[in-house]
Amino acid sequence: PHPSVDLGGSFYQWDNTPSPFAMACADLASQGVVVSNLEEAVKTHPDLVRPILEEFWAGEDFRKLELANRAFWQGGSFLYVPPGVKASVPLEFVFSQQNCDFSFPRNVMVVGSGSEMVMLEDHRSQALRPQNSVAFSRLILQAGAKAHFFYTQGLGLETTHFWHQKCTLHKDAQLVHTSVMLGGSVHKTNLEVDLVGPGARSDLFGIVLGKGHQHFDMRTFQNHRGQHTHSDLLFKSALKDNARSIYTGFILVEKEALETQAYQANHNLLLSDSARADSTPVLEILTDSVQCKHGATVGPLNSEELFYLETRGLSEEESQKMLITGFLDPILSKLPLPSVREGLTSKIEESL
Repeated sequence: PHPSVDLGGSFYQWDNTPSPFAMACADLASQGVVVSNLEEAVKTHPDLVRPILEEFWAGEDFRKLELANRAFWQGGSFLYVPPGVKASVPLEFVFSQQNCDFSFPRNVMVVGSGSEMVMLEDHRSQALRPQNSVAFSRLILQAGAKAHFFYTQGLGLETTHFWHQKCTLHKDAQLVHTSVMLGGSVHKTNLEVDLVGPGARSDLFGIVLGKGHQHFDMRTFQNHRGQHTHSDLLFKSALKDNARSIYTGFILVEKEALETQAYQANHNLLLSDSARADSTPVLEILTDSVQCKHGATVGPLNSEELFYLETRGLSEEESQKMLITGFLDPILSKLPLPSVREGLTSKIEESL
């Protein structure tokens, strides 16, 4: 999905193949970085993998889907980054669904203490017939680890896609997480970030572009369990035709999580009279000495801004495109890799 990006390793699974391609570059492999399929990792790293697979990752709303994933699990990736590895190039994980009706990948990623890593996870399909995908992903950042995680979904417009990811951040771990959702007929995301260690920090960003009769349902959970933890979330959607977006965001500050800072914002652009966006931010605080806020907006493009651009010689379509790009820029500008930022911007412009 990012042809101009120099990669430190790749994982590529097409349909439900039992032998996906997996490889870390020589430099990272020499430092102990492991990129493999999950079934192989169960045998080669049982002490690390088995306890994670035995967890239930999802809440009640996703429990049936997780049981289905467990029952029909085929393929999936495993990443292990030993302590102290600082990678200058990203790792890419691609799941391509073309000829199979159902896909149930499960992924496990562990970044060791003090390590730094960039991960790109892409779900794609060009199929023009109904398909179903139920994917589960587990990301663990050990003490002092830093990670940038990018999730892109460009599945066919007849695909129903469920994606659940649970992220656990230990002491002083830092996560920057960006989701870009463009495809599918029905897309449902459940993103859970568990800040268990003191000083852990997460910055969560999301972009949704909907058209036709696409339906996006996104749920996020910022769970503060450690002291002096920080989370900041910004999700934005732009919807046209009859597209619909539902966002439910939950911030929980537990009793022990003193000196927490937690923020959440969801903003939605409606580009047609029949597009619809619903937003429900929820905040529950069980302790004192915290800073928390949340908010949501839903509305059309600013007519005065459109008029101004059109008086400067831009067409209505060009003006709308410029305003939408500007609306999304606060997220795109935070992406650390210029090549990734350019690739995502290109995808967004194509969708617009």
